[in-house]
Amino acid sequence: RVSHSLRDSPANLIQSTAEMMRLHKLIWLAPGMLLALPSLPTASLCDPEFIPRSDLQLKLVQVLFRHGARTPLTDRYWTETDAKFEKGTICGELLDNKVDIHLTNHAGGPQPFSRHDAKQAAKVLPGGCTKGELTLQGQQQALDLGAWLRRRYIEQLGLLPSAAPSGAVAGRTTNFRRTIGTLEYAVAGLLQRTDVSVPVTTATELDEILFCNVRNCEYLGTLMNNQRKELTDARARQEDVKRLEARVNEAMDQPEGTSVAFVELHDALTTLRYHKKPLPGKFDEQLLEDIEKEATARMLAMIAPEAAGGPGSVDQ
Repeated sequence: RVSHSLRDSPANLIQSTAEMMRLHKLIWLAPGMLLALPSLPTASLCDPEFIPRSDLQLKLVQVLFRHGARTPLTDRYWTETDAKFEKGTICGELLDNKVDIHLTNHAGGPQPFSRHDAKQAAKVLPGGCTKGELTLQGQQQALDLGAWLRRRYIEQLGLLPSAAPSGAVAGRTTNFRRTIGTLEYAVAGLLQRTDVSVPVTTATELDEILFCNVRNCEYLGTLMNNQRKELTDARARQEDVKRLEARVNEAMDQPEGTSVAFVELHDALTTLRYHKKPLPGKFDEQLLEDIEKEATARMLAMIAPEAAGGPGSVDQ
């Protein structure tokens, strides 16, 4: 039960993980969730009714998750509404005191500067919150996740002592305010104490591998742009998409034939609905569900075209 931060290159991840499993170490990775227990399916461990067997020993836990609820990243669709993301009621700090997060780069140096995150932070939305900011509800989501992890891995499985010391948990996060904040609140829910320090590493914009880094890899950006164009052209020819666009345009009182950016529309609608803000049109539940399915299909086709069956496919 000793700490370990993944400071090595991606090529060393497998070797590092194998070593940590041998030494019975705990890793914390931010941003989904992957749980490892020898000879036991992950689904069984996640089952609330799961009772650990005495002949098994929990050796490694990796927790991967995305950020909590945030303000919109897109500037489209929602800005035409009266929605305001008020500082103090939508965004701010849920807790005055949290676990001390010691954030460094992979070499142990200071946190690198993120131009992309700084650009988002400089964009102030109506109400005072900023673009892509983790909201109070997002912080609560992370806190609840941490509390669940505490019940499972401290109270039920005894992987860590109840008063886990500094260094018992380590982290890895992307260099964005919303992901760092999500990690802070998840660790706060897990440890439930403020007198400890948690080592957390992040990467420079050039070296980040935890998301599709198109801004710092020109070749990947070109591939994604070509894939996006091919997908858009293929989907535009499909009758079900044409009908869905017509329904969206009617709901938003837009001219017939207006092209719909489904991924951006879904981003706007999701953030508005979750924070109880007015929607930019008359959307019923079925239409909202269909928009989500189309946005998901488009994202899947861009980042995993083989799984999606190729451009334009929504079979999966």
